[in-house]
Amino acid sequence: MARDHRVRIKSREDIAKIAMSWWNATNKQGRSFNICEFVVETLTKRFTQKGRLQIEFYDQGRADEPAFVTFRPLVLHIDRKIWEAAGLGDTYARFVVAHEIGHRAGLANLNRTLSGISA
Repeated sequence: MARDHRVRIKSREDIAKIAMSWWNATNKQGRSFNICEFVVETLTKRFTQKGRLQIEFYDQGRADEPAFVTFRPLVLHIDRKIWEAAGLGDTYARFVVAHEIGHRAGLANLNRTLSGISA
């Protein structure tokens, strides 16, 4: 796992506010939420100071993490099986994706852009 950028730890309340803001901005058709669609359709299309989010898939080995983010360039590296499972609604896999995009959200200055959702 690469460590090329530190992200300030946020409180549960701040994380909940950020998540709810993204939910409100992207989920206009009810209660269904596919986290993989959100990453592909929303996060990869928005620019940040670090550029546009890219996704790279790999096959996880025994000693590998299921996913990680690098910031120079901004890339979500994720195991193919985890990504597929998250798209199908698997709780653990969705958690992995959410955790990693949380690192990306920490860089996007979301506190500043939540009102206009222009991250």
